[in-house]
Amino acid sequence: MLALQGVSWLIAAAAGSILPMLHVSTALIAILIVGGLIVTMGASAWQISQAHFYREEELRRLRAELARERRAHAEETIQILLDQFVKIARRAATRPDINVRSCVFLPQGNRLAIVFHSNMRDAPDLGISFERWQGCTDQAWADGRQTMGDLSRATEADLHERWKLSPMQIRITNHLKSILSTPIFHPQNSDIILGVLSIDSDADMSESRFDQAEFLDAALQVAEALAHLLLVGGIAIS
Repeated sequence: MLALQGVSWLIAAAAGSILPMLHVSTALIAILIVGGLIVTMGASAWQISQAHFYREEELRRLRAELARERRAHAEETIQILLDQFVKIARRAATRPDINVRSCVFLPQGNRLAIVFHSNMRDAPDLGISFERWQGCTDQAWADGRQTMGDLSRATEADLHERWKLSPMQIRITNHLKSILSTPIFHPQNSDIILGVLSIDSDADMSESRFDQAEFLDAALQVAEALAHLLLVGGIAIS
């Protein structure tokens, strides 16, 4: 491109010095000189636009790379947080050996589905999703409040009528006896619910003690931390 620019200047120079000797009209000389300058300016503009294009491409690449790194870090931290939440729940229970699981539900269209989880590997309900008002989780999502489910004495009719569960959902969750679901509110707008933090156990509520004030407060704090991680990692739609 520098060569092209040099040639353009040479054309302009030659036109101005040689052509008069050949008795070429001044108008033609002017046209040739201007033409040379236009080619030069066009070449310079092209170089600038190309440099700008490559800078933009590099910036886009860097932004995408940073976004991936932020998301990976946020996901890793969310997993650690859920694992710690399970440990807190076990310490708060009447006995430390009860089975406790925790997960984060996020919107998938008009349903909530599990995106992050702790102690749920190979669980039959890992792929479960809920419509609004279905189950403890979606009642918390729809109502915007912490919702508890003491299911130790719940009949199949109760699960269908009170919790709006389908026969399939009842079948794959019939081992659960106590549940606490906590809305994950947007940090700057409490009208927006990003998802739901859920914790459950096959132990009765009297053993899991999810209904105790200290544990309810702990769940709210975990949900608040999750909200920031979901947004920073670009995982939740704000």
